[in-house]
Amino acid sequence: MDIIDAIRKKYGGNIKLCSPLDDERYEQAKKIMPEELAELLRISNGILETMPHPKTGEIMDIYYIVDPFDDILSETERYHEVHGGEGVAFAGNGAGDSYVLKPDGRIFLMDYIDNDEEFCAESLSAFFE
Repeated sequence: MDIIDAIRKKYGGNIKLCSPLDDERYEQAKKIMPEELAELLRISNGILETMPHPKTGEIMDIYYIVDPFDDILSETERYHEVHGGEGVAFAGNGAGDSYVLKPDGRIFLMDYIDNDEEFCAESLSAFFE
C-alpha cells in the first residue's frame, strides 16, 4: 500500500505494523471513517513508531503513528464531545491533541487547550509525505 510506504519513508523505516482488523471490525470501520483510513487499518490496525534502544539495540515501540481502531473510536468520541466537530481522530501528537480526518479528507490538529483546529494536510496521503 502506498500510504504505508510513505509512512515507512517518513519515519526512516522505524515503524511496526500491527495485526490487521478482522472482517467484522473492518466493515464497522468502513461505516464510520473515510475509506483510505479504513483500508489502512485493514492492513495494520495501528502503526507504531519504533527505535533501537541506545544501549542494547533492541527495537522499542515509541508511540502510535496511526492509532488502533478501538483508540480511534474513543478519541473520536472525545473529539465530538469536547469540540462538537465532524471527523475521525486517528492519531495523537504526543501532547494530548488529536489529528482529525475530516469528511472531506483534509486533516487538522485539534488543540484541546485552545479549543482550536489547525490545518495540517489536504489528505491522509499528503499528511505522511
